Amino acid sequence: MPAIGFGTYQLWGDECRESVKKALEIGYRSIDTAEDYENHAEIARAIQESDINRQDIFLTSKIWRLNLRSRDVVASCEKILSVFKTDYIDLLLIHWPSHEIPLEDTLDGFKRLQTAGKMRDFGVSNFSAELCEQALQLDLIDISINQIRFNPFWNNEDTLQFCKKHDIQVTAYTPIAKGRVLSDQELLALAAQIGRPVSQLVLRWLYEKGLVVIPRSRKEENIRTNFDVFSFSLPRDIYQAMEDFLHDHGATGV
Repeated sequence: MPAIGFGTYQLWGDECRESVKKALEIGYRSIDTAEDYENHAEIARAIQESDINRQDIFLTSKIWRLNLRSRDVVASCEKILSVFKTDYIDLLLIHWPSHEIPLEDTLDGFKRLQTAGKMRDFGVSNFSAELCEQALQLDLIDISINQIRFNPFWNNEDTLQFCKKHDIQVTAYTPIAKGRVLSDQELLALAAQIGRPVSQLVLRWLYEKGLVVIPRSRKEENIRTNFDVFSFSLPRDIYQAMEDFLHDHGATGV
């Protein structure tokens, strides 16, 4: 899975199609979407209109919490594959945990998809350490990814450390806090010290913490800026300052 992907939450219609095409042109090879985003068709069209081969794109989607019975998981995946005109999806996630549908029933559906080769890897989203532990104890399918909110204003460190202990990769959604980092004076000052935009500071910090990041933007300039996080590293004092900022300002909880 690429270390950076393109998020598509609240992107629809031509705006979604053009943004995904631009992201692919810039170099993104991981696209993140979900049933609930209602933009699969636009993303599929963007991929088809690009000159990128399907096997070179890491495609992630998520099954909505109302469709988590085993048979519904399978049906939802079949629909996704039909829209994308592909035989498999690289990563399929439980979007949000359900309190009504037994987790064992849900995992059975994902296991069936993986056995059939329609889903390469399984993951969860918005799962606390406790829920991850519950899924691991069922021992029905390996968890590759836990996608959770993580940014300088949202501290999910406990869940991150649990996942690292159990070899579950963590993906950070809303990594730039829906633009909030762009106006924070303390973060702007840290970014100025390294001569980088604040979005790159934050994304690089998350990368160095071991997280995959999936920033989203409608603007080409921001899409391009967000992708350029591998040509530099953070000095130790700047990295520690980001850790301190998280401790001081980050709300906790999944």
